[in-house]
Amino acid sequence: MYTKASFTDELKRIWTTITAFKPSWYKMGSQEVEITDAWKMYQNARQSTLDELLLGDVKLRSEIEVLKNFGTTSGSESTMERETLFDAKNKKVTSDDVQATVKSARGSAYQLPEGVTHIRRGSVLDDGWWWPFKNDAWVIGGVHGLKRFHLAMAKASDDLLWDASSKRPRVLGRELLGLAAFGYSLIGVPGWSKKSPPPATTTVTPVSPTTTTTPPAVKTTPVDAATIRATIGNVFAPQKKATAQDATFTAYYASLRKVAGIDTIKNGILKNEVAFDTYDFGKI
Repeated sequence: MYTKASFTDELKRIWTTITAFKPSWYKMGSQEVEITDAWKMYQNARQSTLDELLLGDVKLRSEIEVLKNFGTTSGSESTMERETLFDAKNKKVTSDDVQATVKSARGSAYQLPEGVTHIRRGSVLDDGWWWPFKNDAWVIGGVHGLKRFHLAMAKASDDLLWDASSKRPRVLGRELLGLAAFGYSLIGVPGWSKKSPPPATTTVTPVSPTTTTTPPAVKTTPVDAATIRATIGNVFAPQKKATAQDATFTAYYASLRKVAGIDTIKNGILKNEVAFDTYDFGKI
């Protein structure tokens, strides 16, 4: 895992690679400010008050009940503090809406006042100075904290995973590629959700006549795997502590450079499944 010094040193060495991902609309601060904010993001994700961080599309941040229940992860200021977040009805969302009050300024040191943990160390990424670099700091912080990542949708559409025109992963695809690089796997659905085929019909041949017997119908669960995915989404979990905690930005970006197309994502972590019944959630 990182110390502040090792975090800063590595990022300065690969700063050109990092800034290559900067969107044209983002007004970047100085290197010092950006790295300081990213360090706060990294720490807050690693020290999140919950065991799972939530993945999803942009609509996830505008679901007030989700924010109230799961809180948000931010570095210096959230979009709520900057008053740039709006709900589905185009109503401005403030810190008070998620029962947290924060006073801070971008790039300045801050303490966590009472009640602020919910907005700094929650589960939904919501940073007022977001760009892919901050997203990467959030992912690596969660990985170093051995957090599970919960994709709050049954299935991610192709356009959420891959930008076909630019031939590069979108944010969600980028996150999943990072998790795959750091040894995460998709947790399968419970065994009781999988329908078992009934036993084959058997033929008993007494002296006379030949009798065919059919065993009683096997009861199957009313909740199948597809329904479970549609209800609770997908959970990605670490497999080895050392693999997760050895994650670095350098390794993250190296994994992104290897991506040839969307199939790398679809055939990678989205199909790399471990059985629910054999995964020990308390062991890692």
